[in-house]
Amino acid sequence: FETRPASIYPALSLLKRKPTPLVIDWIDWWGHGGLIKEHRPLWYQFAFGKLETWYEEHFRTRADASTVIARGLQERAVKLGVQRDSIFWIPNGCSPEVADQVRGQNFRNKFNVPSDHFVVGFSALDVTIGVDKAFQAVSLVKQKHPHVTMLMTGKKDPAIMNAAKSAGVADSVMHLGFVELEDYPRALSCADVFVVPFLDRIANQGRWPGRINDYLSLGIPIVTNPIGEMKTLLSEHEIGLLAEESAAGFAGALNQLIENPDCRRRMGDNARHLAERDLAWSTLIDRLEQAYEFAIAHAAEKYAQPQLAGQT
Repeated sequence: FETRPASIYPALSLLKRKPTPLVIDWIDWWGHGGLIKEHRPLWYQFAFGKLETWYEEHFRTRADASTVIARGLQERAVKLGVQRDSIFWIPNGCSPEVADQVRGQNFRNKFNVPSDHFVVGFSALDVTIGVDKAFQAVSLVKQKHPHVTMLMTGKKDPAIMNAAKSAGVADSVMHLGFVELEDYPRALSCADVFVVPFLDRIANQGRWPGRINDYLSLGIPIVTNPIGEMKTLLSEHEIGLLAEESAAGFAGALNQLIENPDCRRRMGDNARHLAERDLAWSTLIDRLEQAYEFAIAHAAEKYAQPQLAGQT
């Protein structure tokens, strides 16, 4: 899982002692202007940027098979010399059975969410790229539809609330912070739509935001941007709207969904269908098995030990 020192060196040590099929996963674009630029201070980028990138890239060709969470990482791996047919795209999966426990129920009273408001959801563990655009969009939407609340979960950083104040929507933002695990889907189910800023950043070419899968499982449409995996996902499936990454672009998409409840319901149904089928873990696990089978066959040839091909 990734190629940081804590994982790659034990793996290489094992390979010296025993020929073994090796599958390496790549889950985020970190170096070369990726998440390190978004999540680390300048001194860290200067001191460790090249080292982070080296560890991220150097060992990729050692793998018998690779799994990537985003097709942007697949193209990056190919440029590093990894054979294209050895790379398997496996996005984050959905667990719709978790959402089944809350779908169709109303938890707004539990979280003191106004029952008559249109609720824009935003959830993030720590990646909040573009949240300022979401706040600015809500400010614009409120000019036309005053009864709008933005409901947030995740890391309650002071900078986030300062951005809400700067946009003039602090009174319209309810930030629950981190909630108990059983309350997480209940809180998300209060939303009418989710906004997922996915701005034109290098990091977003190699990401699949995990929160998307929770939204799909709940059957709630999303508003995001035509970048990376989000562009492909919403171009192939009618589960929300792609907006320009400006505040006005987000606001226009949100207004469209506020004013078209039938469209919102249809997109929500499509999202749930996608979560139950193409993006269900029970479906995606087949791709992981294919990666393992490919790695076993490749390792058998590489080590000239046919018995590896019979391993499971």
